[in-house]
Amino acid sequence: MQQFCSAEAEQNLPAGQVPQSTLWLLHNQTELLGRVNLRHRLTPALEHHGGHIGYCIRPSRRGQGYGTKMLALALDEARRLGLSKILMTCDVDNLASARGIEKNGGMLFSQGVSDVSGQLIARYWIAL
Repeated sequence: MQQFCSAEAEQNLPAGQVPQSTLWLLHNQTELLGRVNLRHRLTPALEHHGGHIGYCIRPSRRGQGYGTKMLALALDEARRLGLSKILMTCDVDNLASARGIEKNGGMLFSQGVSDVSGQLIARYWIAL
């Protein structure tokens, strides 16, 4: 069974950072499967690259649907925070992330070269 836990840090943020929740996906309360960072608002930099949500799945657990499930749970948390839409970005060659975003209602908004990585990225909006 999966557990989804939340820890929030809302105060004493360094300049340029935004409040965020870090969410962990566990299996049997012992095995870490992945992590999500849910940013509570966007900066101009995050509007270009990064968006509201960034996540990663343990390499040995990739391709098993955990990313899609974890994103769905993070969207529930975003709704709880009162957000009405979520921006997500991923490299255009990261087909697994793109599929997970699209399975969770993501609509491709634009593509462009990231100022951060220099890679071609896709930007998606998800209505909540």
